[in-house]
Amino acid sequence: MSPERLLHWYPEPYRSERGPEILGVLMDAGGPTGRERRALILNGLRMRTGAYRPSTTWDSWRAALRTAAIMWLTINSVYALTGLFSPDVDFGPVLAGQIVLGVAAIVAILGNRFTVALLATAVAIALDQLPKTGSWIGGWHLLPLVVVALAPLAGRGPVRVPRSLNLLAALALVPAGLMLTSMVVHHAVWANASRAFWWYFIAAAVLWAAVDARITLTAGLVLVSDVVDKIWVALTVGPGSGWYWIVLPVAIAAIMPVLGITTGTVVARRRARL
Repeated sequence: MSPERLLHWYPEPYRSERGPEILGVLMDAGGPTGRERRALILNGLRMRTGAYRPSTTWDSWRAALRTAAIMWLTINSVYALTGLFSPDVDFGPVLAGQIVLGVAAIVAILGNRFTVALLATAVAIALDQLPKTGSWIGGWHLLPLVVVALAPLAGRGPVRVPRSLNLLAALALVPAGLMLTSMVVHHAVWANASRAFWWYFIAAAVLWAAVDARITLTAGLVLVSDVVDKIWVALTVGPGSGWYWIVLPVAIAAIMPVLGITTGTVVARRRARL
């Protein structure tokens, strides 16, 4: 790839301002080396995604917590929506309230009003404690995780996030769509599709860590919900079923969040030192 084509990875305003200077330096050195080519591509992607600005590790964590909270709220709201139309569930007002409060919390987060979002989520959790009938379980474990994510953000000022993180939050609509599909398709089909999506999701996020560690951190945080769910199932099954059915599902579920959180934190710390 020629030096001229390498510069196309950068936004047009940057190319116009710094392009001739960069090309001159590269040509004087006899052309870019393999390492310089990789650096040029990565820096260009960071500029295009808004990840080029220097930030501390804590700034990266705050952005990831914010995005994870939006994704959990989105998934929980769709859980409530599927329950609202289920013939086996008879607590529509509770689910409708969770949907309204979930949307309100998402809007508040997007406006950096984290205290308001925290209060809306707390009310949604309180609604979930009302007497209910029916067999629907839903995303009972997601709202407490939202509270945990929002607590460090409330009262600490706005969180600056690039457009790429907001686009990442929209990916929560994929598993949400799979949940809606499960209403007309066999549950096993939905479960396999959802599991495949999350594995591809974490793999892509880890690869993207070189560009933006916040996305990798967010992916790891979001998948903590699956670990919580597996722990609850293991406790429900009980030790009488043997360790295989208790420890193994939790350990497998923990692979993805551990991979995402560890990779994201390490890369974020390295980037913060630059």
